[in-house]
Amino acid sequence: SEKKCIASAMNILVYASNTERRLREKLLRKGYSPEDVDTAVDYCKGKGYVNDLSQLSYTAQVMSGSKLYGKRRLVVELYKKGFRREDIAQLDYDELEIDFAANCAALLCRTAKLYTAEEKRAFVPDRRIMGAMVRYGYSVSEVKDAVRLLHESED
Repeated sequence: SEKKCIASAMNILVYASNTERRLREKLLRKGYSPEDVDTAVDYCKGKGYVNDLSQLSYTAQVMSGSKLYGKRRLVVELYKKGFRREDIAQLDYDELEIDFAANCAALLCRTAKLYTAEEKRAFVPDRRIMGAMVRYGYSVSEVKDAVRLLHESED
Protein backbone atom coordinates (compact mmCIF):
# COMPACT_ATOMS: atom_id res chain seq x y z
CA SER A 1 0.00 0.00 0.00
CA GLU A 2 2.99 2.31 0.56
CA LYS A 3 4.11 1.81 -3.04
CA LYS A 4 0.61 2.57 -4.31
CA CYS A 5 0.52 5.73 -2.22
CA ILE A 6 3.94 6.82 -3.52
CA ALA A 7 2.82 6.14 -7.09
CA SER A 8 -0.34 8.15 -6.49
CA ALA A 9 1.69 11.02 -5.02
CA MET A 10 4.00 11.00 -8.04
CA ASN A 11 0.98 11.00 -10.34
CA ILE A 12 -0.47 14.01 -8.51
CA LEU A 13 2.85 15.85 -8.82
CA VAL A 14 3.10 15.13 -12.55
CA TYR A 15 0.05 17.29 -13.18
CA ALA A 16 0.90 20.18 -10.83
CA SER A 17 3.33 21.05 -8.10
CA ASN A 18 1.81 20.87 -4.64
CA THR A 19 2.75 21.97 -1.18
CA GLU A 20 3.37 19.30 1.40
CA ARG A 21 0.03 20.13 3.03
CA ARG A 22 -1.92 19.93 -0.25
CA LEU A 23 -0.29 16.66 -1.21
CA ARG A 24 -1.19 15.17 2.18
CA GLU A 25 -4.79 16.33 1.82
CA LYS A 26 -5.12 14.84 -1.65
CA LEU A 27 -3.65 11.51 -0.63
CA LEU A 28 -5.82 11.29 2.47
CA ARG A 29 -8.89 12.09 0.34
CA LYS A 30 -7.95 9.18 -1.91
CA GLY A 31 -8.26 6.90 1.12
CA TYR A 32 -4.63 6.17 1.99
CA SER A 33 -3.69 5.65 5.63
CA PRO A 34 -1.87 8.47 7.44
CA GLU A 35 1.24 6.26 7.75
CA ASP A 36 1.33 5.60 4.01
CA VAL A 37 0.80 9.30 3.31
CA ASP A 38 3.71 10.18 5.62
CA THR A 39 5.95 7.72 3.79
CA ALA A 40 4.92 9.03 0.36
CA VAL A 41 5.37 12.68 1.32
CA ASP A 42 8.76 11.96 2.89
CA TYR A 43 9.79 10.13 -0.28
CA CYS A 44 8.72 13.05 -2.50
CA LYS A 45 10.46 15.57 -0.26
CA GLY A 46 13.62 13.46 -0.21
CA LYS A 47 13.70 13.36 -4.00
CA GLY A 48 13.11 17.12 -4.18
CA TYR A 49 9.72 16.86 -5.86
CA VAL A 50 8.08 18.78 -3.02
CA ASN A 51 9.95 21.89 -1.89
CA ASP A 52 7.67 24.33 -0.13
CA LEU A 53 10.21 27.17 0.14
CA SER A 54 11.12 27.34 -3.54
CA GLN A 55 7.49 26.96 -4.52
CA LEU A 56 6.56 29.71 -2.06
CA SER A 57 9.10 32.11 -3.56
CA TYR A 58 7.96 31.36 -7.09
CA THR A 59 4.26 31.71 -6.22
CA ALA A 60 4.87 35.00 -4.39
CA GLN A 61 6.68 36.43 -7.42
CA VAL A 62 3.99 35.29 -9.83
CA MET A 63 1.09 36.53 -7.71
CA SER A 64 2.68 39.89 -7.01
CA GLY A 65 3.50 40.38 -10.68
CA SER A 66 0.30 39.15 -12.28
CA LYS A 67 -2.34 39.98 -9.68
CA LEU A 68 -0.47 43.03 -8.34
CA TYR A 69 -1.18 42.13 -4.70
CA GLY A 70 0.31 44.15 -1.86
CA LYS A 71 2.21 42.50 1.00
CA ARG A 72 -0.77 41.93 3.28
CA ARG A 73 -2.99 40.46 0.58
CA LEU A 74 -0.11 38.36 -0.72
CA VAL A 75 0.39 36.81 2.72
CA VAL A 76 -3.31 35.94 2.96
CA GLU A 77 -3.40 34.41 -0.52
CA LEU A 78 -0.24 32.38 0.08
CA TYR A 79 -1.72 31.00 3.28
CA LYS A 80 -4.91 30.08 1.40
CA LYS A 81 -2.77 28.18 -1.10
CA GLY A 82 -1.49 25.96 1.70
CA PHE A 83 1.87 27.45 2.63
CA ARG A 84 2.87 27.45 6.29
CA ARG A 85 2.78 30.69 8.28
CA GLU A 86 6.40 30.25 9.38
CA ASP A 87 7.57 29.95 5.77
CA ILE A 88 5.52 32.96 4.66
CA ALA A 89 6.93 35.04 7.52
CA GLN A 90 10.48 34.25 6.34
CA LEU A 91 9.90 35.58 2.81
CA ASP A 92 12.41 38.25 1.83
CA TYR A 93 10.62 40.52 -0.62
CA ASP A 94 13.80 42.44 -1.43
CA GLU A 95 15.57 39.20 -2.39
CA LEU A 96 12.61 38.28 -4.59
CA GLU A 97 12.89 41.73 -6.17
CA ILE A 98 9.21 42.56 -5.69
CA ASP A 99 8.65 46.31 -6.06
CA PHE A 100 5.36 46.92 -4.29
CA ALA A 101 5.33 50.65 -5.08
CA ALA A 102 5.66 49.94 -8.82
CA ASN A 103 3.01 47.23 -8.61
CA CYS A 104 0.69 49.62 -6.80
CA ALA A 105 1.31 52.26 -9.47
CA ALA A 106 0.40 49.74 -12.18
CA LEU A 107 -2.74 48.80 -10.27
CA LEU A 108 -3.64 52.48 -9.86
CA CYS A 109 -3.30 52.94 -13.62
CA ARG A 110 -5.57 49.98 -14.24
CA THR A 111 -8.14 50.91 -11.58
CA ALA A 112 -8.32 54.63 -12.33
CA LYS A 113 -7.92 54.11 -16.09
CA LEU A 114 -4.82 56.27 -16.39
CA TYR A 115 -3.45 55.92 -19.90
CA THR A 116 -1.49 59.05 -20.71
CA ALA A 117 1.43 60.69 -18.93
CA GLU A 118 -0.72 63.79 -18.32
CA GLU A 119 -3.42 61.71 -16.62
CA LYS A 120 -0.81 60.01 -14.46
CA ARG A 121 0.82 63.29 -13.41
CA ALA A 122 -2.55 64.90 -12.60
CA PHE A 123 -3.89 61.88 -10.68
CA VAL A 124 -5.01 62.37 -7.08
CA PRO A 125 -6.50 59.27 -5.40
CA ASP A 126 -9.92 59.61 -3.82
CA ARG A 127 -11.35 57.55 -0.96
CA ARG A 128 -12.72 54.89 -3.30
CA ILE A 129 -9.33 54.32 -4.93
CA MET A 130 -7.53 54.35 -1.57
CA GLY A 131 -9.98 51.76 -0.26
CA ALA A 132 -9.39 49.56 -3.29
CA MET A 133 -5.61 49.75 -2.82
CA VAL A 134 -5.88 48.89 0.88
CA ARG A 135 -8.09 45.89 0.01
CA TYR A 136 -5.40 44.78 -2.42
CA GLY A 137 -2.97 44.74 0.51
CA TYR A 138 -1.10 48.02 0.13
CA SER A 139 -0.35 50.36 3.00
CA VAL A 140 -1.17 54.05 2.75
CA SER A 141 2.55 54.87 2.49
CA GLU A 142 2.95 52.43 -0.41
CA VAL A 143 0.02 54.08 -2.19
CA LYS A 144 1.62 57.50 -1.65
CA ASP A 145 4.89 56.16 -3.07
CA ALA A 146 3.00 54.80 -6.07
CA VAL A 147 1.29 58.14 -6.67
CA ARG A 148 4.70 59.83 -6.48
CA LEU A 149 5.96 57.37 -9.12
CA LEU A 150 2.99 58.21 -11.33
CA HIS A 151 3.63 61.94 -10.94
CA GLU A 152 7.24 61.41 -11.99
CA SER A 153 6.37 59.21 -14.96
CA GLU A 154 7.27 60.34 -18.44
CA ASP A 155 5.51 57.79 -20.63
